[in-house]
Amino acid sequence: MKKNPTEGKAMVEDKQSTEVFEMASGDISIWVDGGIHLKVNAAGSDPVELGETEALELGRLLIRLVEDQRNGHAAFGR
Repeated sequence: MKKNPTEGKAMVEDKQSTEVFEMASGDISIWVDGGIHLKVNAAGSDPVELGETEALELGRLLIRLVEDQRNGHAAFGR
């Protein structure tokens, strides 16, 4: 898999500054809007393959987002 320069980095998607994290060359988008949302952007119902590094990055990101929500960070709707 090619490394996307924005992979795993926060991106601003709309006027409300919702942080959208993209992984797997943009095939996976993750954001928080009340809850944690994960969207697979692959065509049709094709699966997205993650290498070891990407899988670990995804796991770490999800854990961080949950911890941020539990701690009531304002960026996550609290």
